[in-house]
Amino acid sequence: MAIITIALSGSEDRMAFYGWKHVEQEHVAILLGAVKKVFADPNKRLLWPRAENESGQEISPFSTEASKWSLLGAGEMCATAIFSNPLDRYVECAMRDFLDDISDGKSIHGMTYEDEFALISLGHELLETKETSDEH
Repeated sequence: MAIITIALSGSEDRMAFYGWKHVEQEHVAILLGAVKKVFADPNKRLLWPRAENESGQEISPFSTEASKWSLLGAGEMCATAIFSNPLDRYVECAMRDFLDDISDGKSIHGMTYEDEFALISLGHELLETKETSDEH
């Protein structure tokens, strides 16, 4: 696995994961895939807080009672379930940085469900495609 460089329109190429030596593109692809599964149901997504229960009360994204998550909360919840600490934190942060980098200058915070899900799907597809092409 390699740390990827992303060409951004109107800027120079730059490292997407800012030198976090242990974060690989595969990690971010895995996390994006998990978050994509959570958000496949639009009723599980919210803008803020990080998580809510069925009653709409703010709770920890790690709680078994959580039924809705923001992008941050879903990323934290999924990363913690998949990766060990502290790698989980780096991968979650790298995922949000990557999404911000590919969002064409739009803020990933405050997007509609459709736009955010499309961005997550695009990011997952880009990393999966890159991973497949690197294997050949």
